[in-house]
Amino acid sequence: MPEEETRDSSVHNFGVRFVLEGDGPWALDLPAGELQLDVRDEEGEHIEASVIAGEHVAEIHGPTTLRRLRPGPQRIFVSADDHRSAIIEVSVPESGCVPVEVVLPQR
Repeated sequence: MPEEETRDSSVHNFGVRFVLEGDGPWALDLPAGELQLDVRDEEGEHIEASVIAGEHVAEIHGPTTLRRLRPGPQRIFVSADDHRSAIIEVSVPESGCVPVEVVLPQR
């Protein structure tokens, strides 16, 4: 399933891969866990940031929901121009949303 961005730029629906074996029928369920990511600078202002979660990349600005992440521990990389990067360790739930706030200091 290809990655798609909804009309609301504050939501990113990441693509999901399924390996199908046998003749089927198959029950394919999309991951229901989400992260609500809020990236700011040291002054508390929202900044444009690049986010890498597994094989997925998103460009965000302001609070953004990342959907369809695989459940369990994830390492999220967050970077922005002229700011230091951050590596965030988070556990994505089977369903529901986890808020994650990131402050990127200037270089």
